Amino acid sequence: MKRSIILVSLVLFILGALHAQESSIILETSYFRPSDQAFREIYGSGLQVGGKLQVDVLKKTSLWLGASYFSNKGELTFTKEEITLRIIPVYLGVGYRFTEEKVIPFLSVGMGIHFYREIAPLDTLKYARFGYLAQTGVWVELASKFSVELEVNYSSCTIKPEGTAINIGGIGIGIGLRYRLK
Repeated sequence: MKRSIILVSLVLFILGALHAQESSIILETSYFRPSDQAFREIYGSGLQVGGKLQVDVLKKTSLWLGASYFSNKGELTFTKEEITLRIIPVYLGVGYRFTEEKVIPFLSVGMGIHFYREIAPLDTLKYARFGYLAQTGVWVELASKFSVELEVNYSSCTIKPEGTAINIGGIGIGIGLRYRLK
């Protein structure tokens, strides 16, 4: 059911973007550092990739739909067995641009669902939990339709495997390439 709602929302958002005054596609990568210390000890930090579709709704305000992908391998503390982790957050958010110049500082917030999957030799854990994201940064215009985006973000999402609360969100520092559709 959750996947159906997300899929319908995605289709409606994309259709709206095609008719918007201005919309952009952003491809991005970042270095992701999970917030939870125990989580970091098992999986570490690493590269995260993602993208966004952004639609302007007012002169300096936009709505966006984005997703990212983080995967890493770790090992269980006591048995040293290898485990694989995948986290795919999907967000819907709102952003604000402070200027309309060549260098554009921005701030945005979003909320969405983190799809979490941990694959171990004896078991696979799956969760889909609500979380949030806050990000800030700058766009630097390269050409009329292209810009580079530099950003810092913080996400938070709590799961409770075996009753222990773990925040699978964290801090990301990244760079992206923006292409303005209209």
